[in-house]
Amino acid sequence: MMKSFKKKAIVLGGIAGVLALVYALTFIFDSERSDQWQAAYRWLDPQSVSVADRIEVRGSDTVDLEKTDGTWFVVYEGKRFPAKQSRVDELFTALTQSGAYATRGSSREIQEKLGLTDEQTSRITVLSGGNPLLALLVGVKDASESSIHLRKQGDDTVRGGEDRFSTFTNGSRPSWEDLRLFPDENGVKLNADAIQRFTVFPPPDPDADPDKESNAQPYYTLVRDGKGWKAELLPTGVSGEPKTADIDAYVRGIVDAVGEDFAAGLSPGDEGFTDADAVSRVVLELGDGSTRTLYRGPDFSDKKTISLSGSPYVWLLSDWTANRIFRTGEELFTD
Repeated sequence: MMKSFKKKAIVLGGIAGVLALVYALTFIFDSERSDQWQAAYRWLDPQSVSVADRIEVRGSDTVDLEKTDGTWFVVYEGKRFPAKQSRVDELFTALTQSGAYATRGSSREIQEKLGLTDEQTSRITVLSGGNPLLALLVGVKDASESSIHLRKQGDDTVRGGEDRFSTFTNGSRPSWEDLRLFPDENGVKLNADAIQRFTVFPPPDPDADPDKESNAQPYYTLVRDGKGWKAELLPTGVSGEPKTADIDAYVRGIVDAVGEDFAAGLSPGDEGFTDADAVSRVVLELGDGSTRTLYRGPDFSDKKTISLSGSPYVWLLSDWTANRIFRTGEELFTD
């Protein structure tokens, strides 16, 4: 009985060994699988991410980013604006993750055909202390539109594989900016429930006598009352009750508002923002006793502008977003 068991074990072990050998030989001589194995490639060493302090993206737009004290900023017209940290992280993930990028050739002819000469390409450059860590040239896609051709500057080898990068080179500069009016503070998002009271002031009346009238008197003031709202001051001609759901949506819309771009040519200290009685504004009073004031500034580049107390930035807004924030408020009350 014991001898029979040993014999079966030997036979089974021999079969397993033969299968393992066949598998190994199949892997070695299977050219397609072998090519995929050899094509596994990473464009940037993950250890380089911590020392990178500048990113230059050249494609459909010109984008320059710089890192200061661990935070990334978009540099535009000599000024620095907050960048979307998540978008920068996505770029580094795409650069440092291994992928199947097979060699396509290295001749000048192939580089020209695939849009990968130094003169003709879109590119993503990562630097540290002014020294390039990577200059990735981004060429044309293949016929399937799912694969793209790439080359490191300084290396003639052209590789083709998953398109992780055209979303960055095709993106506009504002797509890299954190354009939220109320970005997270210390990783915490401002919640609409934190707004306990708010007052909306109207824009100046161009026909008003400046010696007799001003917009120092608000349109309306609303304060939380349990789970609802009550009016401390109603809009002129309104006698109805506050509509809780509509007011909640209005407050959330302010807290979640996003601009279309920053106005690099404007500052909150410019004329049109500085006189509180000369601009429309919304005063938000928070539960912690602090106050945030939004000021509607002059039109700029056919866009509406807005500034926020305590912030060095001016945002460009669409008409819809601006009118959504600075609203007369009659629709927030019952008829």
